[in-house]
Amino acid sequence: MTSPGKARHRRLVRSSLALALLGLIQTSAYVLQFPYYRLTHSTRNGVGLPREYVASLDWIREHTPLTAIVVDPHELNNREEIITLTLAERRVWLPTLYTNEFLLAPSAALDQRVAVWREGGEAMAREADVLVTPSPVTSPNWRAVHREGVWTVYRSTLH
Repeated sequence: MTSPGKARHRRLVRSSLALALLGLIQTSAYVLQFPYYRLTHSTRNGVGLPREYVASLDWIREHTPLTAIVVDPHELNNREEIITLTLAERRVWLPTLYTNEFLLAPSAALDQRVAVWREGGEAMAREADVLVTPSPVTSPNWRAVHREGVWTVYRSTLH
């Protein structure tokens, strides 16, 4: 006959082992998904970024002040993440196409900036420091400072 203390100890050990096994299964599933995606050439489970775009954001991180504000039209096509924050480690000029979906209380000031976004050029260059885009910019308010493939980094001439 076993004592109540030993029975409680066995239940605790079994529960701990079951919890550890569940953690191991979950961790394995998470870690092994990436080789699986690579082997199956899956493109629907991640964000594909052009190499030149990533190099442009790296250049921005290395050559602009930490306080720089970046205009990144590429974010208009990427609903899930703001890559500029992650790779360039700089603030992003808002709004983006999806801004209001994520705000708890969309503000009138942000709505007014939508007009500035559409207007571009001088209005945007007054508020932001850097622009990264695959499209040529002919505004005198932006000066090209770096190029990676089709991607060009521009600095505002108004600062």
